[in-house]
Amino acid sequence: MLLALVIVVGIAIGFGLNPWITQIATDPKAANPLPTPRHPLLGGPTWVGVLVAAISGLMAWICYRDYGLSLRGIYWYAMSLVFIVIGAVDWKVRLIDVLLVLIATIAALIGSAFLTFGFKASLIGALIAGLLFLLFFAGSIVLYPDADAPFGLGDVYLAFLMGATVGWGYLGGVLIYGMGLAGLASLGILVMRQIRGEGTLYIAYGTYLCLGVLLYMIKFGPL
Repeated sequence: MLLALVIVVGIAIGFGLNPWITQIATDPKAANPLPTPRHPLLGGPTWVGVLVAAISGLMAWICYRDYGLSLRGIYWYAMSLVFIVIGAVDWKVRLIDVLLVLIATIAALIGSAFLTFGFKASLIGALIAGLLFLLFFAGSIVLYPDADAPFGLGDVYLAFLMGATVGWGYLGGVLIYGMGLAGLASLGILVMRQIRGEGTLYIAYGTYLCLGVLLYMIKFGPL
């Protein structure tokens, strides 16, 4: 009974996230800002809003499974919600909200000191991931000087957050999941371009990185 209640509350929280996601996604700073949806609790496109709610419910169950109704479980659930929001927004409009990422990174560093694997592991993880993606960003600019770089600075900020959240001990596995998903998506896009003879090479890289964190939590929790 309690498990069912946890899942239902998680789904309800997910629907509650959609207006916030929509607010960020309609920001004119986005590469492709969306019009305000007709149904705020569903967001736009509707299937993304429903998926947000479903993943929120799933992560509520995962955190309850691994940590019970504890402060640590609430912390991990809150962090999973952050990655859901970031991933949904980046999928919709190619935008990673820097302020949200900064606040979440600080929260992860503080939370790690009291609830998880320690501040030192969190800080080292943030530095490793951030510097690695900074190299990726610099390399993409060199390789693609006349086109949009495959990596944006938003992905670099997100990498700092990922490292701070999972620490250096789990970082390798999380990156394998996230970058692996992005690689599969890129392969699918290339195949479709060959079939249709058109289409964009852009992928919402941040979305796949966020999914990598969530998938790792689902499969290998508790962290």
